[in-house]
Amino acid sequence: MLTAETVYGWFRELVEKRRRVYSLDRIHVSEAAGCLRRAYYERTWPRPALDPSNVVMLIGNGVHEKLQELLTGKGWLVEVEARYRVGEFWLVGHADLYHPDEGVVVELKTTNKLPVEPYRSHLLQLNAYTYMLRAKRGYLVYIARSGEVKVYRHSLDKGMWSQLVKRAIKLHKAITTRTKPPREPGPWCTHCPYKWQCLAKR
Repeated sequence: MLTAETVYGWFRELVEKRRRVYSLDRIHVSEAAGCLRRAYYERTWPRPALDPSNVVMLIGNGVHEKLQELLTGKGWLVEVEARYRVGEFWLVGHADLYHPDEGVVVELKTTNKLPVEPYRSHLLQLNAYTYMLRAKRGYLVYIARSGEVKVYRHSLDKGMWSQLVKRAIKLHKAITTRTKPPREPGPWCTHCPYKWQCLAKR
């Protein structure tokens, strides 16, 4: 018998196939750019994502993959690895799209609705790829599930790069010492799978 739980199981299986393998000598750009406490929990207390979260995440991935597939034949490179040595670890990430001839890096973000302004974490991520790939400029592309699209142009900001590196160092120290980073409340808390642990008084 086919049930919703059966379908959720399919999505859980897809998520497991894509699950990131963590190592202490690598901090991902997306970890340092996003909520540090969530990144800490994902490293020290891994748990499967909630079923609806799995579905939403994979829908977003599907949009990414189709656009990347289209643009590969137009001079774009996809999932380009960027890395930068920071003390005891490598800061690493994968830019969604990079055009080496144009010196342009693009980050694609699917969302329920278009933000009024780009999220700071997304700008930190794009800025890091712009720096690490020595790109001339970057673009942050929001794709809403309504079909609306919004594009933000970004030029390298060295202050933002410095901030990201400091956040990566802070996360690495938190993981190695098993000390939770401070809370970073925001709109992302509502759907965070770790919100109850985070809000607990301990």
